[in-house]
Amino acid sequence: MKGKIITLILLISFGSTLAQNLITSDLENFKKAYNLLSNSTSKSDSLDIITQNLLNKASPVFQEYLSGKKISKEQIAERYFYALDHYPKYYASVIKYSEIFSDPSQIAKIENAYKRLKRVYPTAKLRPNAICIGFMDDGGQSLFSGQYIGIEVTACSNGFDLSELDQRLLSYFGECKGDLPKIDETITHELVHLSQFKPIDPIAFGKNFNGTIKFIPLLSEGGASFVTDYLFNFKASVFSKQQLEFCSANEEKLWQQFLSDDNFNPYFKGIHPKYNIPQIGYYLGYQVCKSYFNKSKNKKKAIKDIIEVNDWDRFVLKSGYFY
Repeated sequence: MKGKIITLILLISFGSTLAQNLITSDLENFKKAYNLLSNSTSKSDSLDIITQNLLNKASPVFQEYLSGKKISKEQIAERYFYALDHYPKYYASVIKYSEIFSDPSQIAKIENAYKRLKRVYPTAKLRPNAICIGFMDDGGQSLFSGQYIGIEVTACSNGFDLSELDQRLLSYFGECKGDLPKIDETITHELVHLSQFKPIDPIAFGKNFNGTIKFIPLLSEGGASFVTDYLFNFKASVFSKQQLEFCSANEEKLWQQFLSDDNFNPYFKGIHPKYNIPQIGYYLGYQVCKSYFNKSKNKKKAIKDIIEVNDWDRFVLKSGYFY
C-alpha cells in the first residue's frame, strides 16, 4: 500500500505528462490472464481467458499493434497460448521483472527519457508508451497512437530463467547476458521513430520513390539507435556484445553485402540467416549516422539532420561512410 501511495504522489508531482507517457493497463491485463490460466482446464478455456482478459481489453496502442499483425484475434490468442505453453519459466521471469513499473525511480527514468530528447530536439513528437507482454516477436514499434514496448523481448537479461530458450531466441533477444536492461533507452529509441519521416501513403510513396529504398530502414533504425546512444552520452546498451564483435570485425564486408543484396529485410527483421546475427542493418545504419555526425561541425544540427532525413541517398553519400 505504501508503494502505491508513493507512486501516486510521484504521478501527481509530474502532472499530466507522465500519465500520458506510460500505459500499463495491458501489462496488468496480461498478469490477470496469466494468473487465471493456472486454473484452465483445456486449451479452449485458455484461449478464451487470453481473448477475454487481454485482447478484448487492449489499450488503443496495443490494439493498433495487434491490428498490424494482419491476423485474426483467434490466431493471436493461439500465438500467446503457444508461447506461454512452451516457455512458462521464462514468462514467470518476465512477470517478476514487470514489477519495476510500480517503482517510482523507474517511472522517473522513463519521464527523463522524454526530457532528454526534448532538450536536444525540441520539436520531438511525443506519444504514450504501452508497456506490454507479447508473444516473443517484437520488442518495440512506433505507431500512430504511441509506442508499443514488448518487455518479453526487451527485458531479457541474465536474471531471467533462460533454460527454455534456444540459441536463436537468445540471439534475437540480445544474448540476455547483461544486467536488467534499461527500459528508458528502449523508449527513447521508439520516441525518435515518431519524429522521423513517414509517408502518408506508403504504397504510393514506394511506387514513386526513385532513391535506394533500403536506405530508408537503414537510416530509420540506425538513426534511432545513434540518437539514443548520443542522448545517453554514448553509454547506451544499443547493441549486444555478439553484435558488436561480429559487425565491427566484418564491417566493410557487411556493408558491401548489404548494398548488393536485393532482399534487405533480413538485415532488419529477426536474425540474418547467413550470419546468424540479429539486426545487422541497425548496426550499419548507426555507423553511417556516426560518420555523418563526426564530420559535422554543428553537432546539434547533425542530430536534427539524422532525425529529419528525407533524402536518404544524399545523406549516406554525405556521411562518407566507406566512400
